[in-house]
Amino acid sequence: QLSASLVLPPTITPSPDGLQAFDAFKKSLELAGQNLNLFEFLGIAMPGILSVEGAPAAGVSPRQTLFAVSDAPSLIVIAGLFSLIGLFLVAIYLESIARGVRVQTQFASVMKLFVHVTAFVLLLAMMGAFIAVPFLIGAALVAPFSAALGSFLVMLIFLVIVWALLYLSFAIPAIFVSGANALQAIANSIVIFRVNFRQAMGLVLLIYLIQTGFSVVWDQIGVSEWGIALDMIANAFLASGLVAAVMLFYHLFYHERALWLAQARVNAQSSLKG
Repeated sequence: QLSASLVLPPTITPSPDGLQAFDAFKKSLELAGQNLNLFEFLGIAMPGILSVEGAPAAGVSPRQTLFAVSDAPSLIVIAGLFSLIGLFLVAIYLESIARGVRVQTQFASVMKLFVHVTAFVLLLAMMGAFIAVPFLIGAALVAPFSAALGSFLVMLIFLVIVWALLYLSFAIPAIFVSGANALQAIANSIVIFRVNFRQAMGLVLLIYLIQTGFSVVWDQIGVSEWGIALDMIANAFLASGLVAAVMLFYHLFYHERALWLAQARVNAQSSLKG
């Protein structure tokens, strides 16, 4: 349990609104801990990759607790293990889709792709922490005195992270389509998104609209156990098609840029010889 006396010096008296916001933040953390499902780490979210699981349906029996974790070390170990298993399954799944997109039939082993994806997720987590931690510390310090300013800082970091994730939308396709490592995938994704900003943003918005529209359909279907099964199968096909579209987009623009760079090198060499 946290208390304001553990965070604020005794000489500082926060405003009533600040204390109320602080208490609400504590309660939200406690509620998140109680509702945390460790199996969700098997389906770790990544930019540019859509979930193949349908939306949870209303009217079905609530999930049961199989086991509970009460200490932080066990939580970290189990969450890390489930995340690695999930990333390995993601590598197998995305490799099966990428085979139909790229030219080469044999590219890299699943284990190598798994290493690249894991490295990318770790880099993403470190970059997210590097961006978010200063803002969150600032929000925590000012929230007891100005709840509005604290909320503004939280919203600002949210917008910064969302904008950064947009530029990383093609990092995962870069790993599976062009065989890039984590750093190369980030660089390729930023270049593809920046150079083809309108097309890339249009693709992202189109995918969002398709997902949002079909989520209404999944809600109508998933009102029973059979409906949930149909929901998951149909959504898996839809998500796989959208992932393939993102990979194809990257493949086309990446090779177009590669051909342009190769032609530029040839022209440069010809001009030097001339």
